[in-house]
Amino acid sequence: MIGDEWFKVKRERKIYHPQVQKTYIPKPKIVKPIDEGDFKIEITYPKEVAQVFRKEYVKMIQQLEWELTYIEEKTQAGELNSKLEQLQKELQTFNLHNPR
Repeated sequence: MIGDEWFKVKRERKIYHPQVQKTYIPKPKIVKPIDEGDFKIEITYPKEVAQVFRKEYVKMIQQLEWELTYIEEKTQAGELNSKLEQLQKELQTFNLHNPR
């Protein structure tokens, strides 16, 4: 008896509540803002010119390292450290596109 009632309820549910296919709604595309710091310029110089640029990079890095060594205010250390890291990354990128 209980089984017959269950089938009856299930059958009635199918009649009164037919399944409807969900419509496809595309997700909105999120536009990522362009960061001007993300651009990379690939330029290859002749060896003589690249050597001049490389020397200047090394000179700037050494100057920042010297300033970090003899700095009096520790508040400027973080700022100088970030500049130093940025210069080292730029030099690595420069060396990648301008072999010695």
